[in-house]
Amino acid sequence: MPAPFAAPVNSIVMPWPAPQVWPNFRQSHHWRAYSGLVKAQRELAWGLALEAKLVPEWSADGSKVSVLIDVYPPDRRRRDQDGMKGACKSILDGVADAIRVDDAHFDLTFLFHEPVPAGRIVVTL
Repeated sequence: MPAPFAAPVNSIVMPWPAPQVWPNFRQSHHWRAYSGLVKAQRELAWGLALEAKLVPEWSADGSKVSVLIDVYPPDRRRRDQDGMKGACKSILDGVADAIRVDDAHFDLTFLFHEPVPAGRIVVTL
């Protein structure tokens, strides 16, 4: 059995986003088909961010918060940053709510890793 994943300091670990929160699904379905999952993902991120006591680290000029998003997909299918950004939107909204920062101040960096069973997203401030 693999050892449990330990989140880095100032991070949260989220489950892999449900198919319904990805941009391609959202473009072709009525908002009710995905709104509950988007809300649940945002609330989970908010709760985990509060529990982890995330602290934003502002840039030298005080305009941006650096956010690293480590992507551990559940399989080897190709994914791009645009799709990941859309799938992670509610996660980032939940983190922004918890740390009380407008997510427009986020400077996002995505790092794609090898697949892991069930997949996960690690958000580090």
